[in-house]
Amino acid sequence: MACGATWRATPAQAAIAAGVLITMLPGPREVQAAMLGEAGALKGLAARATWIDMTSNSPAAARPIREQAIEQGVEVLEAPVGGGIVAAREGKLQLFLGGAASAVERHRALLEVLGDPGRIVHTGGHGTGYTAGRRRRRTRRGRRHALRVLARRRAR
Repeated sequence: MACGATWRATPAQAAIAAGVLITMLPGPREVQAAMLGEAGALKGLAARATWIDMTSNSPAAARPIREQAIEQGVEVLEAPVGGGIVAAREGKLQLFLGGAASAVERHRALLEVLGDPGRIVHTGGHGTGYTAGRRRRRTRRGRRHALRVLARRRAR
């Protein structure tokens, strides 16, 4: 609120005046509720607006929401992030962008505020950003698990 934001009671009310709507929610269920629920953002989002979903989502879960948004004339970008809390604090998040290259370029200035300009990657069409983000997280988890196993073996 200190930066000039205005509180709105529902996602639909928040979306009414938005040229760009950004969601970053815990997961697919929350995105579906926020976008398609009784007072969902898609009810208020105007044609020619852009929805950027920064949630760690799955392509399959996001597809019906994206299709409805596009049907309404809303441009859609997926932009799951990598880097965690430390990177967020330092402004060094990595963004994996799925969607039209023209939309990525049109919103590059905004995206560069949200993530490290050198770590913003356009992965391809819709679904590819979510897939790249999920693969990155799985690789990191696998690497951490392997390191824990090695540490335990060395401790024996």
